[in-house]
Amino acid sequence: MKTQKITQITLLLFLLLATNPIFSQGCSDAGVCSVTQQFDAPSSKKLAHHFSLTPSIGLGDQQSWILGSVISYQIQNQKGWSFGLALPYSTTFGNIATTSGIGDIILSLNAPLFKNADHQVSWLIAGKIATGDANKLDQGMALPMIYQQSSGTNDLITSLQWNFKTWLFAAGYQHAFNTTENTFLSSDFLLDSDAAKYHSSAYLKRGDDVMVRFEKRFQGKKKSSFKAGVLPIFRIQADEIKVNDEYQEIANSTGLTLNLYTAWRYQFSEQFYTELQLAAPPITREVRADGTTRSFLLNLRMAFSL
Repeated sequence: MKTQKITQITLLLFLLLATNPIFSQGCSDAGVCSVTQQFDAPSSKKLAHHFSLTPSIGLGDQQSWILGSVISYQIQNQKGWSFGLALPYSTTFGNIATTSGIGDIILSLNAPLFKNADHQVSWLIAGKIATGDANKLDQGMALPMIYQQSSGTNDLITSLQWNFKTWLFAAGYQHAFNTTENTFLSSDFLLDSDAAKYHSSAYLKRGDDVMVRFEKRFQGKKKSSFKAGVLPIFRIQADEIKVNDEYQEIANSTGLTLNLYTAWRYQFSEQFYTELQLAAPPITREVRADGTTRSFLLNLRMAFSL
């Protein structure tokens, strides 16, 4: 009963967050959020294969809707080492265009460092490989980053994770090695046009991100469980764009985005579970030109193991 009340209160909180327009920027899916959410799979005495499909819906810049899906695969050996591959696909419905395509591929390696009855420490390193130049056009004009399925950059992502009983603590870092080929400048459009309301992102040079994650899990009735967490992401360097062949910093592009999330999970069997997750940010950076703005994000993960 106590767990059920906690679940109801938390879901109500997130629904209020998601429908409040001031919460305009969500989890940075430049990679640091999604890649640090690893498979929650039991240890196996043999080589194990884990698969998942995660459809999602989110609300982005200028009330644009993003429908997506991520297919993931992970192979894990008897000692807990694992290698993962994630391939996203998404469609953006906005007020200036509709675009679809494959997103950036993420390859990850997870290494166990320490494990006993109560504690488990692991280290993850991942690479995000751009599948495009992030410069899709509409009627010959460049589109903002929210309409680009690829971020246009190749990134390194790493994190350290500590599980203690029903608690999870993690810290991560993300660095982009290159700039995008996006050429969108809001100044190219009439001031009263819809396109002029988006942030300029020409040849965007994204700053580095540092994240931490705190999560608590609760056991529900029978095969269900519930978790809630907080995920602060700090943009520690200002983003930069190129204007008139010179790079300039984007004002107010550094700082904190604080993501809150909650999830309900049902374990159908040892090999198969589903998890419904809702996330929203009560604190945001003022300017985010990279297109990762989300007022809320709702996804359903379906995972099974062999």
